[in-house]
Amino acid sequence: MEMTTENENKRDMIIRGVEEYYGVTMKDMCVPNTQKYPDAAARDLLSYLLREVGGLKYTQIADMFGTSIRNIFFRINKARTDLGYRGKFYNDYQEIINTLKNE
Repeated sequence: MEMTTENENKRDMIIRGVEEYYGVTMKDMCVPNTQKYPDAAARDLLSYLLREVGGLKYTQIADMFGTSIRNIFFRINKARTDLGYRGKFYNDYQEIINTLKNE
């Protein structure tokens, strides 16, 4: 699937929203094996949003992060689990989604 301009705009809006909310850059989120908060949370949430809201394929997300599809599966599943706890990660998600809706 080729990225259309609309998909690219949605992808860029999601990335910008996560970067601004967590105060990190895409480069920060691409550092492998970091568990440092907020980088790890931002990376997990961005992976989830790109898949669920942005409609990107797992391979496209993996390419963006320079990682394997396996890691992306893990991040997205972790995000789904963390969202179910309705804690800080869930609150972060809600605030980012509300910001994206208002743009």
